[in-house]
Amino acid sequence: MWQQYSDAVLEREYSPSSVASNYPAVVAAYSAKSEAISASLVSYRVPYGASADEYSIVFPALSRFRRDAIVIFIHGGYWQELSAEDSCFPAREFVERGVGFAAVNYTLAPAANLETMVQQCANAIRAIAVAHPEAKLVIAGSSAGAHLAAMTATLDGDAGLAVRVKGYVLASGVYDLRPIVRTYVNQPLHLTPESAVAVSPMFVRPRNRVPALVCWGEHETAEFKRQSRDYAQHLSDHDVPVRLLEIAGRNHFDILFDLAAPSTEFGAAVDLLIGAHAMAANRKRVIPEVRNPALELSLVRDIDISTNESRDEAVNTTAGEPMVSFEGKSNPYIDYHRNDLLLSIQHMRSEGHDEMVFILMTQCKELTFKAIHYELYNMQLRIRKDDVSGALELAPRVKRLFEYLVKTWDVLSTITTHGFNEFRNHLGVSSGQQSYIYRHVEFILGNKSKRLAAAHSNNPDVYPQLKESLNSPSLYDDVLALLHRRGVPVPEVALKRDWSETYESNPEVEKAWLTVYADPSPDNDLYVVGEALIEIADLFSQYRWRHFTSVERILGFKPGTGGSAGVGWLKHVVEHRFFPELWSIRTVLGA
Repeated sequence: MWQQYSDAVLEREYSPSSVASNYPAVVAAYSAKSEAISASLVSYRVPYGASADEYSIVFPALSRFRRDAIVIFIHGGYWQELSAEDSCFPAREFVERGVGFAAVNYTLAPAANLETMVQQCANAIRAIAVAHPEAKLVIAGSSAGAHLAAMTATLDGDAGLAVRVKGYVLASGVYDLRPIVRTYVNQPLHLTPESAVAVSPMFVRPRNRVPALVCWGEHETAEFKRQSRDYAQHLSDHDVPVRLLEIAGRNHFDILFDLAAPSTEFGAAVDLLIGAHAMAANRKRVIPEVRNPALELSLVRDIDISTNESRDEAVNTTAGEPMVSFEGKSNPYIDYHRNDLLLSIQHMRSEGHDEMVFILMTQCKELTFKAIHYELYNMQLRIRKDDVSGALELAPRVKRLFEYLVKTWDVLSTITTHGFNEFRNHLGVSSGQQSYIYRHVEFILGNKSKRLAAAHSNNPDVYPQLKESLNSPSLYDDVLALLHRRGVPVPEVALKRDWSETYESNPEVEKAWLTVYADPSPDNDLYVVGEALIEIADLFSQYRWRHFTSVERILGFKPGTGGSAGVGWLKHVVEHRFFPELWSIRTVLGA
């Protein structure tokens, strides 16, 4: 423990610059970026007291898709340095995504003690809340600012205000100030061991039990990491939902450059904390229709809604043992998932042993394609609303689903030629190309085909939805429209075309992407969108390739069951690329 450290060791452990050689450049960048952003964005001051130090700088959200949320940031500097003016650098990324941003100013030591600073920050939060009565608040702080933010959560105050605080983001903070007493940091603070305890959130019960994100950089001292872990445990012990993150490659200072960047682990976690409440209105999930909805609804069974209270009552009734007695002829698990139906549709038509796994894995693929289509559809809706960060939230799940899809061939490839031939004739002319959910995925990604859509024209429960997808813009079409709205030159022929035709590569669109890729930084969300799309396209290509090689290994060059040339047809499919310009620019980049 820290009590056993020498004064010299404590000095080093509580000097974050000892493991951050870029400290001067990063702090200079805080100021330079803040100055540039303040000059280019609308902002205003919200005073919270009579002192000249008592104000916050507020940047209102720019997007018309406002999230009705404000991130209130309390700067660090060991309670002795920096200011609100130096802390505006995260504003642009937030406000362009519909989130307001406020930088709190407070009186520094030695002009003010820590009790005064804590009260000032609480007053600043209250003043911002009064000025923005509809906004939900997320309180963020770094280093000393994380300490102050954490302390505001321990104060008795306005219950109505507490309800509006929806989360805390605490980066690289000091939550037990006792070690500080023995360091240079204490010179202007004049803390004693007793007074340090009184202003340490580690020793005070949090009164606002909203979710907290406690994080630190990979390149921090051992004491800073311990402080964060111990405080996270303290929060958890008091029933505060808490998430811990160590941010790879970052230190005590440059970790803040990720705060507002949703493409980074830190930024995505912050966005998730904001989105958990503020995006509910604008990010309501939409279930795409892929067949007659009346058929879907006919399979739904009613189940009772449970609550925290009913679950507690159930535990008391069963003494903590699983429930084993239910009314009727089913149980809630079966009624919710309909696995009675799901597990009743594997009808083998031959005596071949391998037919069962063939049916099951095909059905797994169909379900996975449905999950992919659901995520892509909602991703597309968010792109249309300029909610880029919301769209990017869904991309990792799409990738994981495609990775799972690729691995289904690991199981299917265990079917031998002999095993497949035992049931192949029983397939008739059934073929995977007749899957309407697979076709929906192809269409939403831009590989349209009137001919293959027509394969479902005899099915009135499926064809209307597939035809609508055929004649609607693809996800890629909407991404190009997003580029155009952002001022990237996109040719009109790509913006106004026959959506039912397969997208063809366009050299002017390639130039547009080259413009985007001129800034390959995580702060450039259009670049991040491009990289997310290419990863999805790459994974889909891997799926197709595994399909191609698996079929060739099992069937050789026999004709397919559905009228295609089998491997010959699949080779044609493998050669196709979604989002062609995102592939072709690789030849030019860096040349």
